[in-house]
Amino acid sequence: MPPRCCLGRLPALRAARPARLPALRPAAGLRFASSAAAPTSDDGARQGSLYSDIDFPKDDEGRVHHLSVREGEVAQRIVSVGDPTRAAALAALFDSDAETLRVDSHRPGAFTTFTGRFEGVAVSVIATGMGTPNMDFVVRECRGVVEGPMAVVRFGSCGIVCKATPPGSICVSTLGSINVTRNPDAFAPGAEAPEYWLSLPVPAHAELSLLLTESLREGVGEGSVVGGMNATCDSFYSSQG
Repeated sequence: MPPRCCLGRLPALRAARPARLPALRPAAGLRFASSAAAPTSDDGARQGSLYSDIDFPKDDEGRVHHLSVREGEVAQRIVSVGDPTRAAALAALFDSDAETLRVDSHRPGAFTTFTGRFEGVAVSVIATGMGTPNMDFVVRECRGVVEGPMAVVRFGSCGIVCKATPPGSICVSTLGSINVTRNPDAFAPGAEAPEYWLSLPVPAHAELSLLLTESLREGVGEGSVVGGMNATCDSFYSSQG
């Protein structure tokens, strides 16, 4: 599990390289209790909620618009997974002597957040669904309710195009990621546009990637973990074609 491998060890970086990765505080003020968003109407909108800022909406309880979390309900260390069942399986590994908070999005099935402690360290596991737009919601809205630095690790499945990497390997995006977008202009009559747009690489956080890679190799073996460049796509089918 990523928290065991990496996230729980981040405070040790204060003495080693504090300028590049500030130490994460223990977030002692986290409220470990059950939580529920306001009642919803048939279209998923919260009833009785007023938003004071349309650029970054929060309701009258301070809950963000999509994840439905508020300050004190998300830890500084976050593991993002796609499926709610996977998120619940990871949350089941939290310390049994500490209470676990679950927050479901007011839009059923959209996002589920579990916050608890793993080996005494506060961690949140968030089921984000698929795609970069959902990750945009997660990163921005968590940033809006978490004070101080955050460490976010995406934990999911991927395909491989390198023949030297066998199926079942654990891949870490040590070199960062590019974004692949299908270009709809390529389908226009007579168009000579490229079928795909490829972004420039976005570097990974070098220190967090190294720490994650080392921890995974300690846990599952040197040969099972590989690093490299990730490509993330705007759709499951067309952009991976």
